[in-house]
Amino acid sequence: MYLDAGTNNETYVRDPLYVGLRQHRPPTEELYAFVDEFVDAVQEVFPNCCIHFEDWTGSDAIALLARYRNKVSCYNDDIQGTGGVTLAGLINGLKITGGQLREQRVLFLGAGSAAIGLANLIVSAMGQEGLAPDVARQQIRMFDTKGVCGEFRFRRELGSEISRYNAVAKYTTQV
Repeated sequence: MYLDAGTNNETYVRDPLYVGLRQHRPPTEELYAFVDEFVDAVQEVFPNCCIHFEDWTGSDAIALLARYRNKVSCYNDDIQGTGGVTLAGLINGLKITGGQLREQRVLFLGAGSAAIGLANLIVSAMGQEGLAPDVARQQIRMFDTKGVCGEFRFRRELGSEISRYNAVAKYTTQV
């Protein structure tokens, strides 16, 4: 089933080739209430059905996965799928070079949901090699179109997108 909640991108709304719903997205609380109702209905009709959250915006992707991950079988391929495949490549590359993940420093170009998901997965994998999560996070940095993602900048720019801010803030420097 495909849920289309609309878009706030005016270019898409005016594009005759845009196949999505041509209306503005509802406010977050209203959208999440609808998703809650949808998830409950799916689980009532199809118990244990796995729900795939596809192509949600960064802050929504993180928030929705956090909202449901311990309640129903669900995943987000941007956060979990891309992260798993990339981590597997990194681990296998380190087998060839003889390195250990816990010794690596990782720089992300981008700070979206896929980067955050992969960063969390790398921290977990470094933990399996004996590194504490806070130490592992200090070996990861995110860089986007505006430069290094520093905590001050993210507080200012993402204050209203608190779930994304909290996710990215773990990997920022004090700049």
